[in-house]
Amino acid sequence: MGKLDNCCGNGKQSVLCICLLLSVGLLAVVPRDAEGYIGACTKELNPDSCIVPACQAECFTSHKGWGHCAHSSLDGIFHCVCYYPCPHDP
Repeated sequence: MGKLDNCCGNGKQSVLCICLLLSVGLLAVVPRDAEGYIGACTKELNPDSCIVPACQAECFTSHKGWGHCAHSSLDGIFHCVCYYPCPHDP
């Protein structure tokens, strides 16, 4: 392995190297759009019914989020709820 052996070594150095590589890998995966957002918001898109494909499509189109059918124990109806990144207020 040559250079990798010199970088990571044994024992504690290996653990440190693995943590460093994982951190760099995770940073590369974070979408750039996420930089201006904090937390997650929810919005009820349809209080009367929920069809999963339509709910997901509407949520993604309107908020770049994930639509989910949530059951209300109060009225027994499934509602379309959208989970999306909250805009960060400057």
